[in-house]
Amino acid sequence: MQPNDAGYHTATEGAQAEPEEELSLPTYENLQTLVDELSLATGDILRKRRVAQIVLQDQALFLRKLKDIFETSEELNSQENLFSLFFIYKYMLSLGDTKIIETLFSQDYYVSSFGALECKSSLDDVTLSVDDPDLCAASSPTSELVSPTMRHREFLQNKAKYKTLVKIESPQVLGQIHLVYRLNYLKDTAIARFIDDSVLQNINSLVYMNSTDIVNYIF
Repeated sequence: MQPNDAGYHTATEGAQAEPEEELSLPTYENLQTLVDELSLATGDILRKRRVAQIVLQDQALFLRKLKDIFETSEELNSQENLFSLFFIYKYMLSLGDTKIIETLFSQDYYVSSFGALECKSSLDDVTLSVDDPDLCAASSPTSELVSPTMRHREFLQNKAKYKTLVKIESPQVLGQIHLVYRLNYLKDTAIARFIDDSVLQNINSLVYMNSTDIVNYIF
């Protein structure tokens, strides 16, 4: 199932209250449906808020299930699932919720999040925008979804080196330092080709808030 202009205009123009149907928890069978639902949500403020609540509720159960599905799909080399997961993660970033972004790139989730963003669609000009509901309808899965040049996890886990200039004893502050690094890598490298101003603003806001906490701790 693919999003279409008619369904998009009906959903956004008639949305005066929260959507009647809530976002379903991820399964292997409903990934494309989630792509469509999330693409609709990015075009409507009320939908974005409600979907963001669902994604984070029950200790981020939605994200935990999505993480499991990604790991299994990658292990099985399920190209169709990886294609859908790329867009699910992409649209989650465009919901405009800083807590979702912070959670996606926290210690528990960043590996699977960057992994999903390694799944490159066959589109050359992917734009991370709320005005993009038909993006996933423009292409179909191919055998080259994962680009050998997009090895975010390999870089972050094996090549990125951290040097200690000031002794940090707080686990929370250490976590914030690593989060800031991942967020900067996210906007400058992982999604640099298709980031838009609103998503960039959310990421920069998180970087600023966490950096302020780090500086306050040190000084």
